[in-house]
Amino acid sequence: MSLLAATKPQKKKTLTKVANARVVLFCVIRFDLKQGGKKQLFHGKSNTANQFVKKYCKKDNNLSSLGFFQPITFILRTSMDTLSIADPQGMATKPLDLNHLHHTVPLGSPDWISMNGIFWGLFLLILIASKNQTEKNRKSLGWFLGALSLINFAASNIKMVLDHTWYIENSLPLHLCGMSAFIAAYLLIRGSQLSYELLVYWGAGAIHAFLTPEITNGSSLYNHIEYSISHGIIILGSMYATMRLGYTPRPGSWWKVFLYTQLTIPVIGGANYLTGGNYMYLCQKPTADNPFVIGEWPWYILGLEFAIILHFFAFYHLHKALATWRSNRA
Repeated sequence: MSLLAATKPQKKKTLTKVANARVVLFCVIRFDLKQGGKKQLFHGKSNTANQFVKKYCKKDNNLSSLGFFQPITFILRTSMDTLSIADPQGMATKPLDLNHLHHTVPLGSPDWISMNGIFWGLFLLILIASKNQTEKNRKSLGWFLGALSLINFAASNIKMVLDHTWYIENSLPLHLCGMSAFIAAYLLIRGSQLSYELLVYWGAGAIHAFLTPEITNGSSLYNHIEYSISHGIIILGSMYATMRLGYTPRPGSWWKVFLYTQLTIPVIGGANYLTGGNYMYLCQKPTADNPFVIGEWPWYILGLEFAIILHFFAFYHLHKALATWRSNRA
C-alpha cells in the first residue's frame, strides 16, 4: 500500500465545542487485493491523519483476512468521502459525532415512564371519547389534532431561533417523523388516501420513538413535551383516521409506500451532504439502543430497510383488521 498525503489547515468550528482546528487530509491509496493480484486506486478523505490511518490503512485490509465484504465496505467509505472533497470547508466544520445534540431517554427511566404513560393514556382516552361522537365532531377533533401538529412544529422552531439553538444540520424536518408530522396535519385537516397511507406506514417508526426515544434537539423539559406531541400525533393520527374517519389501506399499499420511501433516500442524502446533517440517520446510526439498528455504516441501513418492510407489512394488516372490525360494528 502506498500513501501520498497533503494536509491543509481549516477554520475552527464555531457551532460546536471542538477546541482545536480541524485538519483535512486528502490522499490517494493503492489498495492491493491479494486474490488475483489486482490493484485498484481509491481516493479518500478523513478529518485527521490518525483517523485516516485507522480507517483505511490497516494491514488486514484484504480479502483473505476480512472476507468478501471488506473491499465493498472500503469502496463505499472511500467513495462517500471523495464526494465531500468538493466542499472541504463544509467538511471541516462537521462535528465528530453527528448526533452530538441528541438526547436519548433510557428505557424504564422516570422520563421514559412519564412520556409513555401520559401519551398512551391520552391515546386511549381520545379513541374511547370519540367512539360515540357524530361525524362532524370526529372531523373537528381531527382538525384540532392536525392544527396542534403544525402549531407544535412552529413553536419549536421559534423557540430554537430565540434560544440560538436552531442549526441547519439538525433542525430541518427531514427525518421521516418530521415529514410525517406535516402529513398527519394534512390528513386530519384536509384528508387524502395517499397521506393516510404514508402516515400509516411511516408512523410505524414513531412507535420506536416512544420505545427508544432519541430527542434530536436537546434534553430540556420543553423538548420532551414537543417530541411527545409531534410523535404522538403521528401515531394517533393514523389510528384515528382508521377507526374514526373511515379510512382503509388499499391492497398492496404497503410495498408501494416502501418504494416511495426509497425515493427520499437520495434527496435526504443530498440534503445531508449540503448541510452536514444526519437526517434519516443515513450518515451515522442513531444513538438510541434500538434492536433493529445492527452494525455500523453502511450495513445498519440495510438492516433498517429490512425492518421497514416488516413494519409496513405488519401495519398494513393491523389497520386492515381494524377497518374490518369498524365496518362490522357499524
